[in-house]
Amino acid sequence: MSMRHLKIFHYHSMSLKVSGLLRPASRRARNNGSHLFAIANNFLRKCREAINEFKFLDRHAPTGGSRRRLWEASPTRLCEELRSEAIQSFLLKSTKRTQRAQSNLVKLTVLISSTFLCSSSFGDAPSRPQMSMGAQMSQGTDIRQGERLDKQAELSQQTQWIEAGEEPVSIQETLERTYMQNTALDAERANLRATDEGVSQANAAWRPSLSVQGQQNQTQTYPIGRPSRQQGIKAHGSTTTYTATLEQNIYDGGATEAQIGVAESNVLSERANLFIQEQNALFAGIEAHTSILANEAIVEYQKQNMDFFLKLWQRAEAYFEVGQGDRVDVEAARGQYEGGIGTLAQQIGTLENAKATYMQTVGSPPGKLAPANVILQLPKNYEEALEIAKTHNPEITQARYQLEAADYNVYLQAAELLPDVSVQGQVGNTRLGGDNGITSGPNEGKAIKRTDLAFNTIVNVPIYLQGIPNSKVRQAYQQMAQAKVNLVGAQRGVVQAVRTAWDNLIASREAVKGFLAQVKAQELAVEGGFEEVNVGTKTVIDVIQLQQQLIQAQIDLANAQATLVNSGYAVLQAMGRLTARDLRLNVRYYDPDAYYNEYKNAWIQFWQGKDWRYVKDGDQR
Repeated sequence: MSMRHLKIFHYHSMSLKVSGLLRPASRRARNNGSHLFAIANNFLRKCREAINEFKFLDRHAPTGGSRRRLWEASPTRLCEELRSEAIQSFLLKSTKRTQRAQSNLVKLTVLISSTFLCSSSFGDAPSRPQMSMGAQMSQGTDIRQGERLDKQAELSQQTQWIEAGEEPVSIQETLERTYMQNTALDAERANLRATDEGVSQANAAWRPSLSVQGQQNQTQTYPIGRPSRQQGIKAHGSTTTYTATLEQNIYDGGATEAQIGVAESNVLSERANLFIQEQNALFAGIEAHTSILANEAIVEYQKQNMDFFLKLWQRAEAYFEVGQGDRVDVEAARGQYEGGIGTLAQQIGTLENAKATYMQTVGSPPGKLAPANVILQLPKNYEEALEIAKTHNPEITQARYQLEAADYNVYLQAAELLPDVSVQGQVGNTRLGGDNGITSGPNEGKAIKRTDLAFNTIVNVPIYLQGIPNSKVRQAYQQMAQAKVNLVGAQRGVVQAVRTAWDNLIASREAVKGFLAQVKAQELAVEGGFEEVNVGTKTVIDVIQLQQQLIQAQIDLANAQATLVNSGYAVLQAMGRLTARDLRLNVRYYDPDAYYNEYKNAWIQFWQGKDWRYVKDGDQR
């Protein structure tokens, strides 16, 4: 290498294309990384020794020559020639030129030596942006390999969990935990059992009632003033009475039958509401599961994004130090890195909130969650889903039984206008003591005992009751009309729910396809943007914009994947198939008939010997 090549570096370092110096070396460095690094390191040491030894530099040879020879020179030869000629060039230069030469030669050494730092075992990552430009030139390749590395890391981590006995929690396990531990669902089961008692109370109107009444009276009489001979005697008496009354309803205008009908309809309506709450609880568990998965993916994307901008900042700063680029590129990359730190912190907070929601909904910590999927086959088309929903959706069932209860309520209110018949039997025992007993004869002073028997038939015929029963009948008719309208509204609501859920499912499928293609395209765009920066056709700002579009596409993809799973289960919910039995969860199924059958005809029972929260009625599958 002649002196004019060194002259080119001194006077034209601002216009040299870094890619020209680095590309040949980068290709060769894959096989000769360790050897070339030793050469570059030795070159840097020799340059520093020469600069300290000589204080004057000679005038350089006239400029000229071709830059192409410098670009195409082999790394080893380039290092050797630059080392020898640089030492000779320091002999006659001025002190001011010495400082400039020292800075430029050191920077050139960094450029050359960094090209050879391709060994995977070289050094540790610096805490401050100090990445070499040669390593930055291979950033596009690192980004392309990032997805494969992430998948390998995830697979390795899952293997470690399995080896440690901590398998990821599947979506089915989340559903099972929700079914057994959700507090809102458990409270609704208790509410159903309370509603069941209404039937027992209505049936009680046909049963006789028995009561016993006891009464004890004590009397004491004192004369006042100047009484006569008869009035001057004090008197004391006592009366003891025991009465047992038995009553039986014979006819109450049909009120008992109507009340039983209302109670049974309310029970059936509440059972439908229990299935609604079960579907809501299970769907909430699904949303909690997918929300954590989406937020975990977004956190990982944000970490990758922050690392990307950190490397971009290091690259821009390295370029700026050798005169390539400007401070705007450096600060723009730095700003994106600092902003990425804040965004990552916010996303981690969102992830923790999602875990707290999972804990509240499911009743246990999430741990590591497995990818979610729809565990029940979906219908082939919208029409099939709608037909199933019309017969199985619990909202329609609930509205029908509410209408039935309103119909029975009309008869219940009308019964007040009809006569009622009841029978009553009484048996009593009365004991009269003291002065109330026998006052003369051989049994004087003894108590009088008496037993009374009575049988009564009571017929009550209402004539005019201030118009109140008539108003209640009219009110009941309007309530029944309201229930009819509610039934129509429920049917329309189910059609809307199925239509919306099905359309969201189709849209979610297309969204996932689109965002997945967008992510792949943006990854290639970012990689290509780096290459164009190397040749000068794009700036760092352009790469930042491409990376921002990439991270947004990744976030959209994560959310779309969660929405796709949620949409599949939303279709099942609209069909009325999002229940533990339909999903075939491996749990103890709650039997709504068990408590009802146990107590609907109970005459006397106070204590419950079973835990009615979880009752299976046969096959657990």
